[in-house]
Amino acid sequence: MKKALILALCLVATACAPRYADFFPYFDNGTKKPSFTMLPIYNDTSSPYAKDFPTELSKAVRNRLKRTGKTYSPPVSQMQRELGSMSVKELGDTTDLKKFSRFKGTDFVVLMETVDCTVVPYTRGAIKPLYPADIDQQTAKVLMIGVRLEIINMKGSEPKVSRMELVKSNHMVSDDILERAEKGNKAALEIIRSRLAHDLAQKIEETVCVKK
Repeated sequence: MKKALILALCLVATACAPRYADFFPYFDNGTKKPSFTMLPIYNDTSSPYAKDFPTELSKAVRNRLKRTGKTYSPPVSQMQRELGSMSVKELGDTTDLKKFSRFKGTDFVVLMETVDCTVVPYTRGAIKPLYPADIDQQTAKVLMIGVRLEIINMKGSEPKVSRMELVKSNHMVSDDILERAEKGNKAALEIIRSRLAHDLAQKIEETVCVKK
């Protein structure tokens, strides 16, 4: 009897849990969600700390947007097919917004580029805003990350820029974290990646979910 009760409670908990393990095009009431196509974040720096960072950041941003359930994004495979032979960097550098018309049936196209990934010595009060850390201030460093965020509105007769912003994120770090990150340890920058993914996802939702 006790085992049956525990099983029943587990089933109820599972049924009531959020079911946003993937993107869904419609809300529960049948209303269509605002949609976006997110291109992979590309790295435009020579920093050794940014080798795998953009790839992992892309996954983190997409997963955050997926979990909230407020928007819809088509499968990555569809984005790759529509992108075709054009590189993300080439598309990001273009001034001809008509090139974004290759992405069909989406309200927005989201493009992000890592433009800064610099390490500088920590000086109290010199860099703001700053995510602090419980480490020795005498040896601490600051990892300064900058991501260019561009969101193209596809809902009109021609594509147009809805948002263009340089998103800055500064983090107090230790030499140990930097050494592990430089050696390719993806977990070393996990907290930093999570913070930045939260900020980027929030800005994307702010733009994509505006009713106009």
